[in-house]
Amino acid sequence: MQTQYVFVWLLLCSSLATWACDACGCSAGGVGFGYIPFQQRHMIGLHYQNNQFETTHPALFSTETDQVSFDKFNTLSLWGRYYLNEDWFLSAVVPFKSNSFNLGNETTQLTGLGDIQLQGYYSLLSRGDAMSDKQLNWFLGGQLFLPTGRQDDATRQSLPNLQLGSGAFGSGLLSTISYRKYNLGISSEMTSRFNTSNKYNYSFGRELSTNSLLFYRVKRERVTLIPQLGVYTLNRAKDYIDRSQKSINILSGVSQLNAVVGVSVYVANIGLRTYYHLPVSHSISNDQTKPTQSFNIQLLYLLKSKNNENN
Repeated sequence: MQTQYVFVWLLLCSSLATWACDACGCSAGGVGFGYIPFQQRHMIGLHYQNNQFETTHPALFSTETDQVSFDKFNTLSLWGRYYLNEDWFLSAVVPFKSNSFNLGNETTQLTGLGDIQLQGYYSLLSRGDAMSDKQLNWFLGGQLFLPTGRQDDATRQSLPNLQLGSGAFGSGLLSTISYRKYNLGISSEMTSRFNTSNKYNYSFGRELSTNSLLFYRVKRERVTLIPQLGVYTLNRAKDYIDRSQKSINILSGVSQLNAVVGVSVYVANIGLRTYYHLPVSHSISNDQTKPTQSFNIQLLYLLKSKNNENN
C-alpha cells in the first residue's frame, strides 16, 4: 500500500520586431506514449499536431500602429516503438513540418523534414497488465535529436523558430509513469531537451515539458474508451544568437501552462487518441505572443511482441 502512495506522489510531481513565435518550431514536440492499455507491444503510428499563435509587433514610430502576425505550425510524424525484450524498447519519431508566418499581406512558409528523434527506454518498474485490477509502469529513457531539419538561409536570422529544424544535435531525458487501479488511473510524462549550437553558432534554449493526465477506462468487449483530463507545462530558456559571445535572443523563451482534455478509443489493436489544449497561463516571447489553438491526433497500430501477451 505504501508503495502505491509513493508512485502516485511521483506521478503528481513529475507533473518582438519580426520574430516568429518561440513556443513551437524547433521544440521537442508533443509526441508521447502516455497510458496505452497493452504496454508491452510493438507499435507504429501517425501523429498530427497543430499549434497556432498570434504575435504583436510594436510600432517603431508613434505615427504607426502595432501589427499582428499569425504563426501556424503543422507537424505530421511517423512514430513507433520496438521491444527488444521485457525491459528495453526503442522508439523513433520522423516529423514532416509545414510552418507559416503571416504578417499583413505577406506569408512565409517552410515545409519539409524536421529533426528526427531516436529514443531508448528502460522499464524501471512493471506490475500487472491490461487484464489485472492494478497496473503500474514506469519507464526511464534518453533521446537524441538529429539535425535533419532544414535551416532556410533567407529566414534563419529573422525567423529562427519558423525553421524546420535546429541545425544541431540535441539530447534529452525521458520519464513516463502510469498507474491504474481498476478503471481509474493517472499518467505522467516528462521530457527534456538540451541543444548544441548549429554551424551559425545559434543555440535554441534548453526545454522541459510535462504532461499529466487523469483517465478513466471503459471496456466493452473489444472496444476500450478512455476519457482524459489533465495539465501540460512547457518551459524553454532563452536562445543564444551566438553562444560563443553569450548574446541572448531577448524575444525568445517560453513559460506555458495548458489544461488538456482528451479521449482515446481502442478497437482490438487499433487506437485513436485526440487531445485539445486550453491555455491557462503563458509568457511567450516577452509576452508579445499568445497561443490561440493547439490540438493533436494520434493513430496507433499495436503489434504483438514475444513478451507477455496481456501487457
